[in-house]
Amino acid sequence: MRVVLFPSACSLSRRFIVAKNFESEEDCIIADLNADAPESKPLAQEYGVSSFPTIKFFPKGADQNPIEYDTGRDEAQFTEFLNKHCGTHRAVGGGLNDIVCIVPESIGCIR
Repeated sequence: MRVVLFPSACSLSRRFIVAKNFESEEDCIIADLNADAPESKPLAQEYGVSSFPTIKFFPKGADQNPIEYDTGRDEAQFTEFLNKHCGTHRAVGGGLNDIVCIVPESIGCIR
């Protein structure tokens, strides 16, 4: 499982749009955390969340360190970042982008 945490301070509509784009991707989960909430403060402190918005990507595997998101804040930039780190091929709007892979891998990709 790969998880991206969007802070509650991040635009609500932006979180929902990006989450909707990836809702069919079982290995790319988008969640938010209110780091100001008393029950969330220990987790925020553990991962160095001291300013808002802070967006972190948690790669698959417990031994992986989170990746700080430091790119732009529009839907296309979030989608590109998630595709890179989740190994997905989503487009802005939730469809597939211009690279779609066919299984088995021996067939390759179509453009």
